[in-house]
Amino acid sequence: SERNFISDIYEQVREIDGNWSENITEGEYIRVTFEQMLDSTRDITVYPRATSGTPRVIVYEIDKNETIAEFTNIKSNEYNKVYLNNLNGQQEIFDLLILNGSIEIDHIIDPYVDNGSLIQNNVTECGILNTSNAVYTLQNNVTSNGTCFSIAASNITLDGQGFMINYSANGSLGYGINITGVNFTTVKNMLIMQGANAENSSGIYIFASNYTLVNNLSINTSGAGAHGITILFGETNTISNISIYTRGSGAHGAYINSSSSSMLSSLNIVTSNNSYGFYLLGTTTNTTIVNPYLITNSSVIMDTTG
Repeated sequence: SERNFISDIYEQVREIDGNWSENITEGEYIRVTFEQMLDSTRDITVYPRATSGTPRVIVYEIDKNETIAEFTNIKSNEYNKVYLNNLNGQQEIFDLLILNGSIEIDHIIDPYVDNGSLIQNNVTECGILNTSNAVYTLQNNVTSNGTCFSIAASNITLDGQGFMINYSANGSLGYGINITGVNFTTVKNMLIMQGANAENSSGIYIFASNYTLVNNLSINTSGAGAHGITILFGETNTISNISIYTRGSGAHGAYINSSSSSMLSSLNIVTSNNSYGFYLLGTTTNTTIVNPYLITNSSVIMDTTG
């Protein structure tokens, strides 16, 4: 049957600003077009408020009837996220159907994409990346005695092009990539190697940052407590297609503390010395782990969230 779409609400949902959409009622559809193609590792994130009933939202591909994902428990006045687990291939246009009530929406997150309009920067040495809406492209292998790259602005992409980052080369505390206090960071296509046995020096360190995408990396650490990936106090961070090898005591594949809505997909993890594949701690909630492959002498997952 013909779908009943609401009017164009782009201006109301393009950013979170208290400018809510019109009321979207039972049986009405929203058509959402993203700037980049999404696949089953990605999500749709909205900031709604329920105006009646106990609404839920069904996600379809454009003009199709197979359910791709579903928001089953709408939480008002906060971000709600659902992964597109049932999506085959890629899609940029989705139809969202409202059922069991009505909602208004303040924000639908559109992932940033390099469409040629972003600032392009070639990178030949470690340093601080601090230009918003920019793509940094690594041109060669790089080495640092401490942290190699610090992401210091939002909406940055770092493309390693298959090159290697060698960090903590002289045993000093540092990270391969430090992502602190910023949003919408993408890190992809590189090898991250810890050069010496520095303690507590993660390959990827994400702190108080949201909507990070880390994809197609190989991470190798050797120090005690040098986790492959650390996520602290963040939400909606996605880690996919990563190989992690840790050799230090207590160096876990992925260490997640006090974070929400993390997505870990297609991770190959090898650990030793009383380390876990995934270590979930504190008030960590709604962590999704899909297609892991682990070799560890400890438990696959250590969950102490209570």
